Amino acid sequence: MRSRKDASDIRYLPSPKMMSALSIGYNEFFADLYWIEALNYFGENLIKKVKKESKTTSTLESLKDSDLKYLSQYADLILALDPYFNYFYEWASTVFIYNWRPISDEAVRKSNYYGNQGIINLAKVFRYSPDLIRKVAFNYAIETKEYVQAAEYFMFVSRLDPSKRDSALVAASYYDSAGLSELAKSAREEYLAYTFLENSSPAKRQEAIVLLSSANVNSGAYEFLRTARIEAEKDNDLKELIKKKFENDQSFSAKVQQAQPLEINSKIQKILSIPIEKTQILDPSLLLLLSL
Repeated sequence: MRSRKDASDIRYLPSPKMMSALSIGYNEFFADLYWIEALNYFGENLIKKVKKESKTTSTLESLKDSDLKYLSQYADLILALDPYFNYFYEWASTVFIYNWRPISDEAVRKSNYYGNQGIINLAKVFRYSPDLIRKVAFNYAIETKEYVQAAEYFMFVSRLDPSKRDSALVAASYYDSAGLSELAKSAREEYLAYTFLENSSPAKRQEAIVLLSSANVNSGAYEFLRTARIEAEKDNDLKELIKKKFENDQSFSAKVQQAQPLEINSKIQKILSIPIEKTQILDPSLLLLLSL
């Protein structure tokens, strides 16, 4: 039995429709069971690949043991049984892409599908997960190079979570990459407005002004994206996979050389012309209104 198990991994999984009937109302319980099984399945395949690579130099041969052919079936079962399983969506929007295998268009499509399903389903019960939305934004920005879609997701995150207002700067950089300078200017203005209206700290306001006046604002945003994507992953194995992916991907280095904002934003320039000591005297909302 042991040798047979090593040679092949055959699993018989019910369809989502069948399992919804068989669960007799205990949908979330069975979703958790399949979730645990999916985690084990994914982990087992990673271990098989590492062991195989240690015995052979043939990458193609080692990939045969980790084709993850049942991963979509597990994901579809969990999705049908528990459409409000937040962490499942975060996991599914990652594992189809980052799994030691070559990244295909189909893999990216699947990751984006499950991520978007999570955003849609959670919104039905007025729940919004900034971490999930950012993961889908990362997929569009890093893997598909669909910069306008990525920017829209980053703007969504910036508006949802006060701790992630700087996502608007990443959105602005991607709008610049797509040649949409007006949207880029608007995103930076929005970031500045949030900073002034939500922070009474002069240091925070000064930090925002210095950041937006930097000649390397886009380069900084791209580097922020790399760091934020790694830190967004809760699973240590996936964190290492993504880190290795970035180490081997030179597209980020090219992005650092990206052209900076195409034209000077006059509204931000007016704010930057105000002596920094005055920003510590005036009320932040009054300062912002006078500046704009």
